[in-house]
Amino acid sequence: MQFSDCSTDERTLSGLAATAVRLLRSSDFSGLANQFGYGIALGRDPAKAIRDDLESSLFELSATGLEPSSDHAITVKYFGQNDTGLIALVECVIPANNGRKLLVELIVTDAKQIVLEQISAANVR
Repeated sequence: MQFSDCSTDERTLSGLAATAVRLLRSSDFSGLANQFGYGIALGRDPAKAIRDDLESSLFELSATGLEPSSDHAITVKYFGQNDTGLIALVECVIPANNGRKLLVELIVTDAKQIVLEQISAANVR
């Protein structure tokens, strides 16, 4: 997703990540793929890849879905000076319906893009 706000501050990035979480929770895989893309689609249709990776991660967590509440944690981590064009990693930890956690990662680049990078089972309880 290209964003027009010139700011890459924590508040702006957290707001964009919250949008991604909302779309994921509502199973709007097409909307999520259209707005954020999917970094590890790897030649697959991005919306289908997001759905498949969510299902796979939930299976790994022994969960059947995400907790419907709006309770989630967002952390913004900034990269130091680098030549890759990466500015930040935004991590979203979302509770599954069995109390375990799903990790949604977004990458922010110096081209003012934020991309859904990966969905996986989190290693936190």
